[in-house]
Amino acid sequence: MFGYKLLKEEVIVTYDEQIQKLKQEIAEASEFINQLQEDSTKAVYDGEYASNGLIGNLLSMQSGIKKLAENEKKQNWVAFGLAKFADVMRDNFDTQRQMGDEVLANIIPYLDANQGGLFLIKEEEDNYTTLELIASYAYNRKKFIQKIITIEEDCAEGLIGQVFLEKREIYLSKLPEDYLKITSGLGESNPRYLFISPLLNSEEVIGVLEIASFRPFEDYHQEFIKKLCENLASTVINTRINERTRSLLVATREQTEELLAQDEELRQNMEELQTTQEELQRLLQEQVSTMAAIDSASISAEFDSRGNILRINEAFIKFFGYKENELLGQNHKLLIHPSLKDGIEYKEFWDKIRKGINITQDFERLTNTGETKWIRGTYYPIKNNRDEIIKILKIAYDITLEKEQEVKLIENQRIIEQNQILLKERTKSIQDKAYERIKVLKSEIAEKDKVINKLQEEKRIH
Repeated sequence: MFGYKLLKEEVIVTYDEQIQKLKQEIAEASEFINQLQEDSTKAVYDGEYASNGLIGNLLSMQSGIKKLAENEKKQNWVAFGLAKFADVMRDNFDTQRQMGDEVLANIIPYLDANQGGLFLIKEEEDNYTTLELIASYAYNRKKFIQKIITIEEDCAEGLIGQVFLEKREIYLSKLPEDYLKITSGLGESNPRYLFISPLLNSEEVIGVLEIASFRPFEDYHQEFIKKLCENLASTVINTRINERTRSLLVATREQTEELLAQDEELRQNMEELQTTQEELQRLLQEQVSTMAAIDSASISAEFDSRGNILRINEAFIKFFGYKENELLGQNHKLLIHPSLKDGIEYKEFWDKIRKGINITQDFERLTNTGETKWIRGTYYPIKNNRDEIIKILKIAYDITLEKEQEVKLIENQRIIEQNQILLKERTKSIQDKAYERIKVLKSEIAEKDKVINKLQEEKRIH
């Protein structure tokens, strides 16, 4: 009649126990939340309510936070490493070996690995490629090892050659016993894990990086190495360019010294060639000035796969003498001589580019006024992630003056050779005349001696 319900004593006790248990769970959850606020990754719960709703959700949340923190830590490790090696590879190395030593000396400790080797293309023949171990590193010291790997058209030597041919990475978690050994002060042992990655530049393999370790290479380690190899490929190309440039400078310096020595010798021995020698000196100075001007300018353009012009820079416009709107959308054939447009060489040129092959050489081009000029440049096919060519980048510089100077130098050399022949002929003619005169004088002296002797004899008789 009063709306109340009477409960038995044992039911009341059960409710009380449940309330106390709920209070205990809330208290432990509150303490665990305080720990999470201080450090979500180090908070620990060891109570009896781990499977209950509130604390179970908190533990699930903590697990998710730990995974996010671990992923962020790995991503930061990769990003920091790439930034660090970007600084290392930004240096202009004198040689590829110097570059390889510096890279391995940094990457092996950073990966906490034990041994590494860098293989680069040494030379290419008709049907095989040679890879040379240019740098190796183990236990914080450079290793001096000689190793050459030969790769033929359809077969490879070892794992290094396989990676080179297939253009993809290899990861082994159990190495053969005799693959390689790492020597320490405590004896010899075999590493268990090996990661080999190609160095790709525009889909062309220019080298292979091999790293061995006692510890496994996690996914983020492998991601880091693959991205590093992409940057390393560009560094290798730049270093090769530096080496070739340095060799060309040395050769140019030697040629200049030889020209100066020849110039001095010609001035001392053949005065009649003085005018020609001065002209050679002037031409040499003009060539140096021309090279400096060429080096300060770059002619750039972009084409689609059919050869239509997509983009040009000011140097390109100035070189060909067109206006920008007269070139954009036009075909590359506009810039070459009409007699070359339908030739086999021009067709093969574009066939190679469409196959993704870089082409570097000297090209003869036709300007808006019909003038013939020369450029030295490279066509770079650029591909998307589906290996399709989306455009072709051209970078070049004007070598018209250089070509003209070569013609002048050849002509001047021909004049010098002709003058040398003429000088020898004149010298021989003078010598022959002198010899004839001496013979006549000797004959006259002999006749006079006979007359004098005869007079002396007649005088003695009388």
